[in-house]
Amino acid sequence: MSMLKEIYEKHKPNPKIKAVRLYGKAKQKFRVGVAKIANEFCKCGTYAPANLENGSFDVFRCGHLSHIKSYGAGGGDALDNVEWKCYNCHMLGEDGHLAWKSDKKEREL
Repeated sequence: MSMLKEIYEKHKPNPKIKAVRLYGKAKQKFRVGVAKIANEFCKCGTYAPANLENGSFDVFRCGHLSHIKSYGAGGGDALDNVEWKCYNCHMLGEDGHLAWKSDKKEREL
């Protein structure tokens, strides 16, 4: 192998791998699968089913798919990037405060 080719192989550009983002039925299946892996329990111990018994989704009583690394930061829908959380845990940030931007602004004042 030529010296130039060796240098290229060692330092060749690594194309950025685009994160997978699911939509529609694929997202629903993924969501239910993550819930099953977590046995439909949040880390805090709260039971958070994927759907109610009649198959509907209730934002307050059902579990949420929480991304560790957000879509905007380059994260995607992958098992190593999501957690199953209850409504309260999903709405609370890592610091224990509500994750809404308006709440953050109020705390800064």
